[in-house]
Amino acid sequence: MPLLLTALKAILNGMPSSASNRRRRHSSIAQHQRHRKTLTPPFLQLDNVQSYPDWRKKRVPDMLWLSAMVDVHAGDWQATHRALDVLDEFVPQGEHGVWMDGRISTFSMVPRRSRGAARRALQAYAPEALIPEVGQALSFFPNCPAAWLFEDWAFETDHDATAGITYLRGRMAELDYSRSKHASLVRMVALGRSMAHGKLALSPGLEVIPLMKRYPDVEDAEARQVEQFSRMTYDMQAMRQDEERFAGVRDEWCRVFWRGCDRLARSRNPAARGVKWS
Repeated sequence: MPLLLTALKAILNGMPSSASNRRRRHSSIAQHQRHRKTLTPPFLQLDNVQSYPDWRKKRVPDMLWLSAMVDVHAGDWQATHRALDVLDEFVPQGEHGVWMDGRISTFSMVPRRSRGAARRALQAYAPEALIPEVGQALSFFPNCPAAWLFEDWAFETDHDATAGITYLRGRMAELDYSRSKHASLVRMVALGRSMAHGKLALSPGLEVIPLMKRYPDVEDAEARQVEQFSRMTYDMQAMRQDEERFAGVRDEWCRVFWRGCDRLARSRNPAARGVKWS
């Protein structure tokens, strides 16, 4: 966690205050470190901080469920937390230092022997987590770490390939740009899981904290400040979790996902036309 706190200081030092936010939204050139013709921003000058994994290749597939929850339950920020609170009860006690934050790879934390009971608990206490369109989309990827969520649903429902492709391409389009408002909101919800698990304590003296509490009822410049802070803070948290537990699961899921997308691109389904699948 010291690395994360150091990183947060670098992030905050590179962020403009709300008063100057309209003039400059990024760290200044003077704060960058020059090596020959390359300029490195403050965040990546920290020891042991590696470049964040490619957003589209390594993060978009992992964010599909979170993206759907933010999309379908817009305005109900607690919907994701209710579902993950239910699933937390099925995570073995020995899983220390990592937690379910809604990424597809983190659903692997629920052991196979407990997944039937976990699904029944979701259906009873957080049925809003079992979005049928997500079930249709994930049906193309049987080895998806979160596919088990929809096993009961799939047993009772015919797979609609056109509906699945249409919903999948919509989620991918929403997530495609890593700095979009949607991609920022997805990370903000996941960041809330870190706080809920006591893995991230932010000083109440930080200027961004009151803005986070009022978000989205803030000025446009303040909203951008909250979104930037949330993106970078969450990305650091995700990198830390991946190093400890999820990198292998995530990478395998992404390979499965993009291979599946390649098959969809070569399919004759009209819904798959005109999409950048790779």
